[in-house]
Amino acid sequence: MSINFTQILTDSLNFMRNQRTIVMRFTAYFFIVALLIHFLISHLLPEDVQLNELNNGINTLDMSSTHFGNVAYLGIVQVILNLFISAWGIFTIHQLSQRIKLSLIDTFLFTLKRFLGFFFISLIITIPILIGSAEMIVSYLTQKPSSPFSLLTTAFGLFIFVRLNIASIYYLTNQTTLNETIKNVWKLGVKQNFPLFIYFLINDVLLRLLSYQVNRLISGSSIVEIISLFIISLIGVFSLVFTYRFYSVFTHRI
Repeated sequence: MSINFTQILTDSLNFMRNQRTIVMRFTAYFFIVALLIHFLISHLLPEDVQLNELNNGINTLDMSSTHFGNVAYLGIVQVILNLFISAWGIFTIHQLSQRIKLSLIDTFLFTLKRFLGFFFISLIITIPILIGSAEMIVSYLTQKPSSPFSLLTTAFGLFIFVRLNIASIYYLTNQTTLNETIKNVWKLGVKQNFPLFIYFLINDVLLRLLSYQVNRLISGSSIVEIISLFIISLIGVFSLVFTYRFYSVFTHRI
């Protein structure tokens, strides 16, 4: 039985409409983090770099090492906070889908207990593709052709990422160890690379490109910035709902 992605998208939209309170709460969490980080970065960068950001995007060559370090640090903080909110949101969606009534405090505490493993899995499936991508970016910046090793590393990293993309959700929604999670998800993915790849294209490519396009609307206007950050946050919540819907269908059909 093939996976109907159109139906998953429809179900995700229906969930967004039917669970507006939860959706708006997690949208607010993402939004507060994004607004805070954006505010801090805008006050850390000198005006000339901010002007360059508005016109051409941030160019790290225009920053001092101190400014670049601060921006990088804030970026890491934002990634970790967003990752926790994502884990919290997915577990909350899981409880709602299982018709288990838990308060947000209960789901928060459970997520806190499992977050280290969730974070570790997310990290290990991302590192291979980051290594290959970093080497290709360096080759581009130095105007040198990419080495076969970097291409192979990127391809291998992409394969690992796609194959284990739902491992963190599996770990969060099942009482399994890290080792058991990796093994079980790898087995689930046997001869199932196509639906996993389609999920990757929708969730990790198309939705991120959509967020990127909205992010480009951010300018010197405070109102436009706030609206853009809110839309990006809402897209983030939709991504969580879509992820869980796909995960549910994928794991129950194997």
